Amino acid sequence: MHLCSDADTTINALYEIDVSRNSGAAFAFSSVVRNKEHRKHLKGEDCECCRDYYARVGPLPPRLQAPLWNDKSLDSSTARHGQPVTPTKHRNAISKHRAQWAAPKTPPGYWDIGFPDTQEAAAINERAREMRREKMREVEVESR
Repeated sequence: MHLCSDADTTINALYEIDVSRNSGAAFAFSSVVRNKEHRKHLKGEDCECCRDYYARVGPLPPRLQAPLWNDKSLDSSTARHGQPVTPTKHRNAISKHRAQWAAPKTPPGYWDIGFPDTQEAAAINERAREMRREKMREVEVESR
């Protein structure tokens, strides 16, 4: 499937949900997972508040060692044992936000109070179009 340039075409109109990967359901849903062991296997996510935390904390230190928060001599992408720690691994290891599917992102400007002027509205619309293009790319890669 190719990326669609039509702004009115939805992702759901372009792609069908794989019933075998969605607990037999042909519609999108998120079920609650209450079992601690089962939750460990879900993908770790981050919210806007947690995103800053992951960026500042840096990679996970090896077990039973001090964190790297204030160690300026180390590269932020490498743990003390020399192996790179990806942000995805870090989130999956410690995130409290867990889900089978990633939650949709909040539209740009959604939480801004008041009405934007024309220039701000144009910038918000451009960010929204970029978010949509990014989501389409993600879905296309996942559908392969």
